[in-house]
Amino acid sequence: MAENEYAQVGPVPRAHAIPWWVRAVVYCFTWLPVFVLLVSFVPRFLPIFKRLFEQGGLPRLSMALLAFAQMDAAFYHIPAPYCR
Repeated sequence: MAENEYAQVGPVPRAHAIPWWVRAVVYCFTWLPVFVLLVSFVPRFLPIFKRLFEQGGLPRLSMALLAFAQMDAAFYHIPAPYCR
């Protein structure tokens, strides 16, 4: 066998590439359950989060999650303010 028989000579053809709109739909549907949980369940834990925040025991990631949920609810769940 030749030494360079398996070497790539040029770009790989994308004959079976998935169209962009299929990737966009799959991406949206994979994030949809996470977003629904964020919008519906996180605001229910606001009293617990406030108590933990006052005691200094709330992690930064939880604070960011709560801030995102509050901002999302304040803008009526419209993603336009996030795109600025």
